[in-house]
Amino acid sequence: MQFNEVVKSKNFRRGIELVVAVLVLLVVFGAGVFVGLEKAQFSYSWGENYYRTFSGPKPPSPDLGYLNAHGAAGKILKVDASGIVLADNDNDEKNILINSQTLIKSGQLNFGVDRLKTGDYIVVIGSPDSQGEIRAQLIRVIPAPPTSH
Repeated sequence: MQFNEVVKSKNFRRGIELVVAVLVLLVVFGAGVFVGLEKAQFSYSWGENYYRTFSGPKPPSPDLGYLNAHGAAGKILKVDASGIVLADNDNDEKNILINSQTLIKSGQLNFGVDRLKTGDYIVVIGSPDSQGEIRAQLIRVIPAPPTSH
């Protein structure tokens, strides 16, 4: 048999198709592994920073229950153009990131971050980032809670 005949044969063609199929499967598998590793690394990094940011350096205790990563409520300690530092009911400080898409409301009124001030009470709804900060989507100013005697 000559080389041209081998190349034109059905067995050679099937062999090439098999090699191409195996290569495609390897590429798809490799892409899945890459995506899985990226997700695992993000989850690990976020988990490492979560309690340090939201609860301070102490480890979580079983009686605290789960913390709400998608929101916060409390008293404003500091306000600037890019974010807010908030003290929740346990006096844990939470970093709230704001941007031009963040909606700030008091009752039915919308207003800008310049109207927020230290001492205001707010409820924040957003999404956590990998540093344990909350990227605010909605901030609602609420009345101060009643004080206990």
